Amino acid sequence: NRNETINEPVIVNNNEIEQLQTDITKISMDDVERREKYSMPITEFDELCEFIDIKLIRGVMAYGFEHPSPIQQKAIKPLLGGYDVIAQAQSGTGKTATFCIGTLGSIDYTKNETQTIILAHTLELANQIETVFKNIGMHLDLRLGIAAKSIPIRDNIEQLLGNRTGGLLPHVVIGTPGRVLDI
Repeated sequence: NRNETINEPVIVNNNEIEQLQTDITKISMDDVERREKYSMPITEFDELCEFIDIKLIRGVMAYGFEHPSPIQQKAIKPLLGGYDVIAQAQSGTGKTATFCIGTLGSIDYTKNETQTIILAHTLELANQIETVFKNIGMHLDLRLGIAAKSIPIRDNIEQLLGNRTGGLLPHVVIGTPGRVLDI
């Protein structure tokens, strides 16, 4: 940390310049390798073993997925890599399972904190998403919370604060915008 103002020249020696160039090259190469690693499509769910817990893959298979759909082939790994993803596909192509796998593969189950909030525009969609998360995450130590009008608001608050589960907070909260704003 140098204490210079914007208008003052910065004096660096050749060693510092060489080190900066080396660091920039290393960061660039690491970023390229990381991007390549997470952008390569998968052809089978087993290819995700390097990225996610085998228990999650078991849940995917138990839920009935044998081979990834085109949207799953392209979008799961970037989600697991923490990249922002915009994915569009027709109904019934596995979009919900795609972001479910990406989410569940990114959660640290040892932490007692909410790590993901999923907003669904209707109660019915929130319930469908909850079902997919429960089924795919059946072999994980997953805690889900719901923030929707189907639950009395007081009970909803108690659930999300962990008061009904011995202080254990949900890892994932699935909710509708109105209830999430209320809470």
